[in-house]
Amino acid sequence: MKFDKLTIDQISLLKDPSKTALELAELFGFGVATIHRWRKTLGVKITIGSKKGKPRPWQIKQEERSCLYCGNYFIVNPSDIKRYCSQSCGSKNIDKSYMQSDEYRNTLRKDTTPEYKRYCNRVHRLSKKIYEQFKNEINPNNYPRGLAGEHGVYHLDHIVSIRYGFDNNLLPEEVARKENLQMLPWKENISKGK
Repeated sequence: MKFDKLTIDQISLLKDPSKTALELAELFGFGVATIHRWRKTLGVKITIGSKKGKPRPWQIKQEERSCLYCGNYFIVNPSDIKRYCSQSCGSKNIDKSYMQSDEYRNTLRKDTTPEYKRYCNRVHRLSKKIYEQFKNEINPNNYPRGLAGEHGVYHLDHIVSIRYGFDNNLLPEEVARKENLQMLPWKENISKGK
């Protein structure tokens, strides 16, 4: 059957948005592609996806669960093992305290990492902790910190440089001491390194 031989009743069925292309294909005895082509010729725009009032088999067997972290309810299939409503809730419930241990850090350490780089990383980790602990003493004017090149930002500077500490066998704890930390504008800190 060609498009121009369709009856008025068949055309009205094609224009009905509640009918799916699969239903019409079975009714007319044609393929789904033909139904889509005829609807396009008629200028009928049907939204993609399931139609209102039609069964949705993927939603038949769903259940509501409570998030183990925040208590919000979310919908899942019964076979799903999901226990949290979102990835952020799931990650908040994980105990990451083991990551602070030296034993864990040693598993991450690569034997190929240069000795100076290890020393530098250790000093920076300690300096960050000291800065957070004594922020009001190290940065009493609350200067904004940021990356080099940004306007008006400051860097946390080591008065006795990390390189000097490494070359003279100072402990990382000595270089990261509160008395050795100061705030400097980023340009001064960069030029000091040269």
